[in-house]
Formats: sequence, C-alpha cells, structure tokens
Amino acid sequence: MIKLQDLLLEQQDILYNVDMIKSIHKYARSKGMFIKYKRRFAKQILKIKKWYKHPDNGRKLKYLALETDYSEIISAAAISNAYPGSTDWRTKPVNYTNILSTLKVVNGIQNNYYGKIELTGGDDAFHRCLNYESDHTRGFAIDFVQEGKASDDSQLQMENAIAKYIYENPDLTIIYINEYKKPSDSAKGNHHHISIDPTSTDSCYFHFFKDIDGKTLRGDPGIVKEKIKESFPAYLDSLYPKEKDIHIKSDKPNLWNTILNYTGVDNK
Repeated sequence: MIKLQDLLLEQQDILYNVDMIKSIHKYARSKGMFIKYKRRFAKQILKIKKWYKHPDNGRKLKYLALETDYSEIISAAAISNAYPGSTDWRTKPVNYTNILSTLKVVNGIQNNYYGKIELTGGDDAFHRCLNYESDHTRGFAIDFVQEGKASDDSQLQMENAIAKYIYENPDLTIIYINEYKKPSDSAKGNHHHISIDPTSTDSCYFHFFKDIDGKTLRGDPGIVKEKIKESFPAYLDSLYPKEKDIHIKSDKPNLWNTILNYTGVDNK
C-alpha cells in the first residue's frame, strides 16, 4: 500500500532534483559554458512516463518528464526520477555534487583556453544505456567541444590549457582523452573528455602536448601528471623567454611594465 507520506517524500525529491538541475544550468551559463540540450526531455508535462531508446544498442529506460529542461550533462535525472529508490547504476539518482565539481574543473580549463566551449555530455541518458558503468554515470566526467572548427592548432591550444590546469592543481586526479583523435567505441561525435574520478581505471590520451623528452602524453593519469610537472616549466619558458637584455621603447611605460611583469622579464 502506498502511503501519503511516501508520495510527499517522492514529490520533495523531484522538486529537489528540479532545483539542482536549475542551479547547475545557472552555474554553467554564468561561466560562459554553452549547454547542449536533449529535446525529448524539454518542457514536458509533469509525471508523464516515456521511454528513452539508445540510438546504438536499442536499450530502453523509462524517464519521467518534468516541467524543466534536461541538458545532455544531466539528462540521466529524467531516468532516475522514474525509478525512485533505485541503487542500480543505470537508474540511481544523479550525484549533483560530483557533476558540479567536474564542471568547476572544466571551467578552470576554459579559463586557460580563453575560448568558448559547449558541454555535450555528462551523466546523461546516453551513457546510462551503455553496457557498463563509467565515470560519466558516477557524475565525474564531462564531454565538451570547442566553438567553431576544432583544427589541430586549436586542439593543441586546448591540450595546453588542460596541461596547465593539471600542473596548477597537482592534488587532483584528472583524466583527459582527446576524442577528436582517439574516440571511444561508443562515441557519437568528436569531443574532449575530462574526468576527475579518483577510482577511474581510464588512461589519459594527449595527442599534441609533449613531455620534456618530446613524447606525447598517454597512459596512467598519475604518471602523466608527473610528466607535465617536469615539462611545463620548460614549455612556459619557450613562450616567455626570461631575457635580461630586452629593451622596449614606448611612450606607455606603465603598460609595458605590466606586460613584462606578466611574462617574467625584468625591465631594467
């Protein structure tokens, strides 16, 4: 027998989920991150159960359409809301804390990149219908694309931004995979993959950024982190040479002093 108290608690959980979805969307937009939306989940009637069918393997899971928008980064919430109390990884609640933590890392990477990105995947319905649990279904992974054409040069810039973030945040375990160059078996399009799952068994794959020996960074994220620690200072020196004999004539000395201080050049 269903009790009124249980219904009220279920409704509270749904409202909480709606608030968290709005908060995460608001955070992403406030940081200049575009979000790809899954149209079938957008602005449906409250408590109408439908089916999500995976485009590749045909697996189906119920979803509960709410009066809110579901983006690709958390469209799994529409599924978990249809299975209250589930502990199965396919239908369990979305871990919003993990999603928000991962978004903060992606925002830090975007700040290093100085360009715009679009978030295309997270804990979403697509990943919930695959054959395996992953960093995505635990809320620890975000997929994103660069705005415009992702040329080799722009991908190198993105890898530089990611390496810089890893260098500046040594306490984090960050797994990066360039899925423009090495897409996973389940990938539906080219993208960058970032995970901060401390229990992940995935390997890193940098296609362009090289270590101090001139080798591209691949493999265990802990080893990749150490390689970046060794190579990044030399990489910065190549961008901003600390030469003492640089003389710049300008009628705006304050501006040049600001630039030189930023690059590490002593203006004497």
